[in-house]
Amino acid sequence: MVLSHRLEWKKKRSRNQAREMVLVMAMYGHNQINLNRDTPLSSEDEVIRLFEQNGFNFDRVVEESRLHDSAVPFVENLVGSIWYMSGEQGVETIVTSNYEGSFETAIDHLMQAVTNQSFGDVESAIVRGISSIEAFIAYHVRRWNEAHPDDQLIDSRDKKVSFDTKIDEWIPKMTGLRLNKGGEVWSAFKRLRAIRDNLTVHPKSERHSVTFHEMAELINLFRIGIADFLIELHFAFRHFIPCKIIAAAYETDVVVVKASAPPPG
Repeated sequence: MVLSHRLEWKKKRSRNQAREMVLVMAMYGHNQINLNRDTPLSSEDEVIRLFEQNGFNFDRVVEESRLHDSAVPFVENLVGSIWYMSGEQGVETIVTSNYEGSFETAIDHLMQAVTNQSFGDVESAIVRGISSIEAFIAYHVRRWNEAHPDDQLIDSRDKKVSFDTKIDEWIPKMTGLRLNKGGEVWSAFKRLRAIRDNLTVHPKSERHSVTFHEMAELINLFRIGIADFLIELHFAFRHFIPCKIIAAAYETDVVVVKASAPPPG
């Protein structure tokens, strides 16, 4: 079947978006620069000086980072959390971080969704993206419980704790901060979570359809409801942010365009 329209990533983000992405990666990204510094970068001027001292023109870096498929030199850690090793028993998959692994898999599905015009991949990206948020919180709950044996946070089969309770009560307890549930991040997350719940908790058996415009909207919503949410959580826990999450938060929009006419003959 020849499609009249298709999904496509916009080729460039705005200069302001690119500049902010570079600054966030430099100041808060999980990279060797931040891990090796005694004091964090605290201003745009410090970031610009750091680039210049290491042979990078900051304005040129920002301009080149506008491209959809670009990588930010010097500060973007491209190493993922999923490794593959060959051995006597075949290829072994090693995941160094559960939440990062789930997020990276979600991004792979988003890319496939656009390449293959696949709503199934959009759904899979949403499921894995929300799993990454849940895994990040679970990681910090384990750390809390190890440090506070007399004040445990328990979520078990016999004592189930809702996700909203963890957001409203557990995160303020662990961080001293309360997440904003009145903004667009929480609104986007709730919409994506409803889709996840329909897929995994009470899946629909009847036939349903989705337009390319709806698919594009959901892919773009991932940026806010998943990537931005994870960034907020990292800030709350004072945790350096994996650069793949930052890049996803500043990803270009997916748009619906008319498909090119097939070649004659």
